[in-house]
Amino acid sequence: MPLLLTEADLQPLVTSFDAMEGAFEAIEAAYREYQEGQTRPIDTVGLPLTGAQRSLRICPGVAGAGVSIRTYPTLERDEFPDSSVNVLFDPNHGRLLAIMAGDELNGFRTAAPGGLAARLLAPDGARSLAMLGSGRQARNFLPAMMHALPTLERVRIYSPTRAHREDYARSMSQLYEVVVEAVDEPRQAVVDADVIVVASSGSEPVLAADWVRPNALIVSIASGQLPAELITRSRLTVSSRDEVLSKGRREPYGSLLASGALITEQVVEIGDVILGRVLGRRSEDEIVIHEMPGLSIWDAAILGWAYAWAVRTGAGTSFNLSTADV
Repeated sequence: MPLLLTEADLQPLVTSFDAMEGAFEAIEAAYREYQEGQTRPIDTVGLPLTGAQRSLRICPGVAGAGVSIRTYPTLERDEFPDSSVNVLFDPNHGRLLAIMAGDELNGFRTAAPGGLAARLLAPDGARSLAMLGSGRQARNFLPAMMHALPTLERVRIYSPTRAHREDYARSMSQLYEVVVEAVDEPRQAVVDADVIVVASSGSEPVLAADWVRPNALIVSIASGQLPAELITRSRLTVSSRDEVLSKGRREPYGSLLASGALITEQVVEIGDVILGRVLGRRSEDEIVIHEMPGLSIWDAAILGWAYAWAVRTGAGTSFNLSTADV
């Protein structure tokens, strides 16, 4: 029968630092299937909710037949920022396998691909991390980066609201036993950082090209937050070339392509790095950018990973919607 997995059921998984390796493995397998043409990402479907200033997003994933269903506010301030539920089907016969709470589990969906990219692309012996942003994504990214880069010793965090960045520094230091320092300017976080994670919610550049040291890795999850000058002088790797370079998807990449400052063939997909087809980092002093718009294959991979854990550990509650689920 299918499983119902609540937030309480999933808590031992989502709070386990050691669980991150399984998430990395699930994402790596999904990238391999995608790169070898065994699966493909499917566009998210966005629908307005009647009578409310919110939108519904359905994120289907072919690999593993997982579907993430989320609601988002259309206003900046909302009493209920977002909500999500995940549904997993057997990819072979289509039967429902599980319904899962999504608020915490979905943090792995973005953080694990970012951590995996850092493992493949960061400079050897990376010791310092700059975190730009202090929200949910930034909180999810820190354990992923620490797992990927065990040599990390120091984290500097900047976000525009002083109370938010100080709370982040205090709580993350306690949770992960790493030195996390809140700083007053983004430049203070970025200068001399080996790895920079851009996890803020804006759509304008949040750092300058001349702040970034040679050999740094920059991981970016949102459009418009990196300056064009930095992109043109760096090696660009992406989760999906189509998602980043297709017209209207992300800036400033579209403008750089149109001007000839960026050539499609120069852009490296992380799946090709995983398969050993290309090098992620070609020299010690090369700046590497990893631009990672969300892919539906991530959703399916993480849901399959969580379901396998639940079956193995006996987590969740069996239920029956129809005789076909018995």
